[in-house]
Amino acid sequence: MLNADVADLTSDEQRPEPPARPPAAADEEVAATFRQLKPRERALLWLGYVEQHSHDEIAAALGIGRASVKVLLARARVRLRQLLQADGPSRGGS
Repeated sequence: MLNADVADLTSDEQRPEPPARPPAAADEEVAATFRQLKPRERALLWLGYVEQHSHDEIAAALGIGRASVKVLLARARVRLRQLLQADGPSRGGS
């Protein structure tokens, strides 16, 4: 099941989000920034932090080594942080 989910996460195809609750402005901006990431970055962050899979599980799902997961996950975090900070002044942030 995890492999099927990964295929969805690594796709560049835009899918409409299911309606859950009206998102706060910050939630919407984070979601928009998240969509700017590369498919693999999105998959790594989603699997690691939202679904809370272990590095071993993510490695098996993506077909890469555990060490690669750790490195790529760290790089994805940095890229997400950079994108969020780049949008900061337009949000009235620092």
